[in-house]
Amino acid sequence: MTSELVIGLIQQGSQLISEMIRNEVRKPHARYTQVTETVVSQPVETKIKVKLEPETKTEVKLEPVTMFHPETTSDEDYRWECCTKHLGAAAVLLREAHERAVTNKTVDDSVAEKVMAALNEHAGMDDDVKVMLSNPNARDAAQRLMDGCRQLRRAAWDCKITIGGGTVDDVADARLWNDMLYQQAYSEAKKHSGQECIRTGM
Repeated sequence: MTSELVIGLIQQGSQLISEMIRNEVRKPHARYTQVTETVVSQPVETKIKVKLEPETKTEVKLEPVTMFHPETTSDEDYRWECCTKHLGAAAVLLREAHERAVTNKTVDDSVAEKVMAALNEHAGMDDDVKVMLSNPNARDAAQRLMDGCRQLRRAAWDCKITIGGGTVDDVADARLWNDMLYQQAYSEAKKHSGQECIRTGM
């Protein structure tokens, strides 16, 4: 074979191969074809029906405030609970007064301040006790409680623990006396099932 023939064959083969490659590139293939779908959205009409009604004014009726809950059977229940709370508060104040007196080894103004606060609790209880004096069921116990509180207040003033005088023992006696009055009121409160005083924070 001559070299010219070999060269001619190579050229023709190269052209054929080039042509095949060009055709292959121009031919669309499934894996290279992208199908694009155009989705046209149609506006949807929505009609909302709103029924307009004239504004109506509602009248709010306030119920009269009563002092007692239906569970409370009487005024007496409420009053004994209040007495117990007042005497309980006085017990705390007199305990603090006694602790100060023991720490300071004397009755000074800081002790007198606590004693006076306790006696104010007694005075606050008077209104409840006075109401019970007109109730035949509670009169005797209420009278004993009122007399005991008045005697304690008088004794506290007489021994001067209300003004920074007196002794540590005087404060201890006042504390013990108040505790006895508290037990008396608590004993009466246990006989009655009222809860209104606790609910209203009286």
